[in-house]
Amino acid sequence: KIVVKTDEIRQGIRASESVSDHIALVANPEGFEMISEGDTDSVNLKLGKDLLEELKCKEETRSLFPLDYFSSIFKTISTASVVTMHMGSDYPVKLEFSIANEKGAVVYLLAPRIESE
Repeated sequence: KIVVKTDEIRQGIRASESVSDHIALVANPEGFEMISEGDTDSVNLKLGKDLLEELKCKEETRSLFPLDYFSSIFKTISTASVVTMHMGSDYPVKLEFSIANEKGAVVYLLAPRIESE
């Protein structure tokens, strides 16, 4: 479980959009990372656990997602200040946002792209 400010996620998405069409989400006991690697460039946004609202992670998990779908989710939820993410390696990510002054909630599930070996 990772709780992070949506502005931090948006910053990682903006940086990744010019580099690649996919984004890797990595969580470990020390923090959370968003990684995009293209043919000529790469972007890595690292957030230590001190910069996260909450982090519950016992081992490293990594999943790769299509950047266009991932960024679309954050464009539709403009009023939420934090997002709660539940993830596992090569599992869908569950994204939860509060809306209407915490009177409602939105939940998204996004399937990963499976990396070929």
